[in-house]
Amino acid sequence: MSQNGKGDKPRPKGVDYNTWSKNYDRIYTKKNKMNRLAKSQSKKMLFGVCGGLSNYTGIDVSIIRLLWFFGTIFTGSLLFWLYLVLAIILPTDL
Repeated sequence: MSQNGKGDKPRPKGVDYNTWSKNYDRIYTKKNKMNRLAKSQSKKMLFGVCGGLSNYTGIDVSIIRLLWFFGTIFTGSLLFWLYLVLAIILPTDL
């Protein structure tokens, strides 16, 4: 048993156990969907591919978009076609 008598999760004194437990699980466990590559609905401009890459890598979406834009120019539209393929095959973030 831990200091609070209800499990192994440490918590500050005076905090309701149920609230602390929900926040602890949300923050400190790997149940979040950030590790999955998917199109983003919240950071979407066209199809959400750059927003999904931003969520997956943790890099700001503006930087991803700039890199993608200049990469498309310098690779002779290769990244443009890759963007379209990813827009078709990636699942949508829920």
